[in-house]
Amino acid sequence: MKKTLAFLLCLLMVVSILTACNSTPDTEPQDSTELTESDTQPTIPPEQAPPPEQVIEGLAPDAVIMEIGTATKQVLLTDLDWTDIQNAFTSVGYADVNATLLEDTKLETRVLYGKDVMVTLQKAQERTYAILEPYNESILSVLTPNEQTGTGEATLAQIGIARIDEDDNPLNGMSYMFKLSDGSAVVIDGGFNNKKNRQNLMNVLEKYDIAKTEDGKYCITAWIFSHGHKDHRAAFTGIGKNFGDQISLKYTMFSFPPSPGTLTASTFDSVNFENKMYEYFPGVQHIVPHAGLAYHFGNLTVEVLYAPEMMYAPDQTIGYYNDTSLIMIADCAGARTLFMGDAGEAAATLSWNNNEKAAFKADMLQITHHGFNTAESQHKWKNIKQIYVATGAELALLPITDRLQGDERNGRYTVIVGHGGANYQMSMFVNKRDKPTSASVTQDLYNEFVAQVAEGTNTYPTLFGYDGINKIVSDKGIVTYIAGNETEPMITLFSLSSQGVSMIDNQTLAEWLD
Repeated sequence: MKKTLAFLLCLLMVVSILTACNSTPDTEPQDSTELTESDTQPTIPPEQAPPPEQVIEGLAPDAVIMEIGTATKQVLLTDLDWTDIQNAFTSVGYADVNATLLEDTKLETRVLYGKDVMVTLQKAQERTYAILEPYNESILSVLTPNEQTGTGEATLAQIGIARIDEDDNPLNGMSYMFKLSDGSAVVIDGGFNNKKNRQNLMNVLEKYDIAKTEDGKYCITAWIFSHGHKDHRAAFTGIGKNFGDQISLKYTMFSFPPSPGTLTASTFDSVNFENKMYEYFPGVQHIVPHAGLAYHFGNLTVEVLYAPEMMYAPDQTIGYYNDTSLIMIADCAGARTLFMGDAGEAAATLSWNNNEKAAFKADMLQITHHGFNTAESQHKWKNIKQIYVATGAELALLPITDRLQGDERNGRYTVIVGHGGANYQMSMFVNKRDKPTSASVTQDLYNEFVAQVAEGTNTYPTLFGYDGINKIVSDKGIVTYIAGNETEPMITLFSLSSQGVSMIDNQTLAEWLD
């Protein structure tokens, strides 16, 4: 019986071989469009996908995996084929995250996930790389639109910074707060950590009527940091230490290089910052923003046009720390504000080269680096200028406060007059018909003008378009609001809706809080 079965099996094999040999070969190439969606999906569940380091080892055995954050890694894959990189991950089971990719960008971005890990693949003009970080369902939920996306109204407050303890440095601070349609807040930066500034921010939450939880905590949906300089992020830890039990904070969003400055020329201890963040705000979720992606917080969408990861390399550092600033658009129902933090020319160049001009379209823009010059020469700001022009903005925000004695880089005189007369930055925002060059306006004349405005005795309407308080009107009609007058912080409120952006209140912070 066994011999008979064996004979029959052998006979079947011979017949099948002969049939295959005599069949007509298919000489036409297979049409890839005939593949079904299921044919292109990974056959291995993401839970069984190998670690990304193993996939990268197969792609590029000599690739250097860099630590670019406390839980984030990056590897350059520039010399590899873009399709091969994607296939290397999807073929072993990595699946796509339903992320919102930006329109009007030249970046090619794909977000995948495997077992406990997320991999963001990005092809830019200058480099191709993979970013590896822990998978977190709560964080990934903001990568897709929610029921409030693109709807409702919001308000934005430019909040002047109190500088009580900062009388020995030129920093100016930056603080912005959105109130969303659900009453919650989104904060950008926050400024210095001193008692007055901390209390001002808490008072703004109260006066702004930010929504509270059932147990009476202020609802802050997200706290976003442009970069790690202390005049932008220090208030956060001070508020956490002193008022953390009064705040319900859901997300933070920032991309700080690892400390102590292995990728940038900085000694800022980002690890200590994150440790304090989790200590003061237990349960907070940290988002590392990536260029080419949109993040949805209630009815506010944040589009990241540049992140410092675009500049990192294992054999070099970013010598100018301000170039780690995010460049991003905050969009509420089509009302768009461009935030640049302190980004310099190098960051602006990468952002400009990797996005279409339309990506920068905005109703309002935040003037980078408080109106000061960047790391480049004061006459070399080509791509910062191109970004400004591309916005088409009619409103501008200038995060700067009063001048400190003995610091020639600081204050409105330096920025408005000195920088306004030069061929960069503020020359776009001042009205230059008053005086042809900065040398024509002395500090004494400027002080006299400001004093006469305060007394109501001035007969000269503006100086470089400056009203002597906190507003500048340029020759081209751009209206800029400064975050402080000559002696104290100001607050300016804007309405954001499908109708655009409009200023709704502008007064000293003390008067507004009273």
